[in-house]
Amino acid sequence: MKKVLILAYDFPPYVSVGALRPHSWYKYFPESGIYPVVVTRQWGNKYKSNLDYIAAGDSTNVIEEVGEHGTILRAPYKPNFANRLLLKYGDSKYSLLRKGVSAYYEIIQYLTHKGPKASLFYAADEYLKNNKVDCIIATAEPYVLLKYASALGKKHNTPG
Repeated sequence: MKKVLILAYDFPPYVSVGALRPHSWYKYFPESGIYPVVVTRQWGNKYKSNLDYIAAGDSTNVIEEVGEHGTILRAPYKPNFANRLLLKYGDSKYSLLRKGVSAYYEIIQYLTHKGPKASLFYAADEYLKNNKVDCIIATAEPYVLLKYASALGKKHNTPG
């Protein structure tokens, strides 16, 4: 069976249209002889609103779930300063400061492996140190996952 690593920021239990594609890959790839390993972030659905997108994960460690369809690696998520301000004070306070911090992270994530989405890169990198996969797939949005897939592919000599 071929093994594929899937970088997917949105993935259930987070409710979004963007989570449907990687979830269906996870669910149906085994029917075609492909074993999926999904790397996503930890989602809590604590707020039952758009705040769930920026809420902290449940653990500071990667949570590995081995199921009937494949493996899911849930990377830790820690909100950045702008997101912590939003969670604490709501969207009416500190909007200019939050926008500045968010813009910084949007830019810096393409130059280094820093920012709220970087935990997916590090979780996948750690997995690839001990496990061989046949290829790496990244879902688009956030687009930085495409860069992460390329970097991981080069580092671990795996098509990405």
